[in-house]
Amino acid sequence: MAGARRIVKWHQDIPAWPHTNYSPVTLGIYLDDVEAETGPLTCVPGSHRGPIFVHRDDTGAWTGSISDADMATLDVATAQDLTGPVGTVIAIHCRTVHASRANLTDRVRPVPLFVYSSADAFAWMPAPTPTSHTGDIVRGEPARVAHLDPTPCPVPPDWSRQGYGSIFVAQMAED
Repeated sequence: MAGARRIVKWHQDIPAWPHTNYSPVTLGIYLDDVEAETGPLTCVPGSHRGPIFVHRDDTGAWTGSISDADMATLDVATAQDLTGPVGTVIAIHCRTVHASRANLTDRVRPVPLFVYSSADAFAWMPAPTPTSHTGDIVRGEPARVAHLDPTPCPVPPDWSRQGYGSIFVAQMAED
């Protein structure tokens, strides 16, 4: 947000929309230069190989963020800011621990985000933000067998009943 100085707290994407495996990746395209002062996404390298954290508070309420206790297990000092000029493409694995820093400028940080997965990755909860392209296959053929990863994933709220307002909205409600 331009000049709002708000952050998006540390989180992983996959707990909000679990799949049968962990192939989903989010691609973002910078429509303007993204510098440190414009509040870039920041990622903890290698965190996609670590645990999948619960994004709920002690009462079980969905927060859309990783608890301070769980964050203490990660080396956030190694986090990398994803800065770059207009046209930069970023890729974030669904298990990567990431956040957005505060935007200290009066400019917006326009970054459309697109999520892709392998055809054998099936969402096992209703999609939180379905579009007319949800489930479209852009390359290859429909899967005949689901790829089932044995790594457990915490269950999010049932978005079809509760409604989904984004991880950012959940984090703002927590504050």
